[in-house]
Amino acid sequence: MLCEAVKDSELAIVVFSENYADSEWCLKELMEILHCRKTKGMVVIPVFYEVDPSHIRNCTYIYGKAMEKHNDNESIQDWKAALDEAASISTMEFHLFLFLAL
Repeated sequence: MLCEAVKDSELAIVVFSENYADSEWCLKELMEILHCRKTKGMVVIPVFYEVDPSHIRNCTYIYGKAMEKHNDNESIQDWKAALDEAASISTMEFHLFLFLAL
């Protein structure tokens, strides 16, 4: 049901917090959001709540520990790539979206 809601959306705001990567559900949702970004042009706005984007990109500190918990999951490399991609999204995309919306 949530995947359908993601697919029907034009905008996704992803709030990265300290516990975000602990949740397989969140990581699977992130994969779907990034898929929609590539295939449908969905605008994705990352928000970093008390986390450093570089820790997300490089899976270090709290995000590294979370990934260690998922080490036995076959999707871990895809999740790491998705975290890197999402944390690297430029705020320029958001400014462009606002400009076009006005």
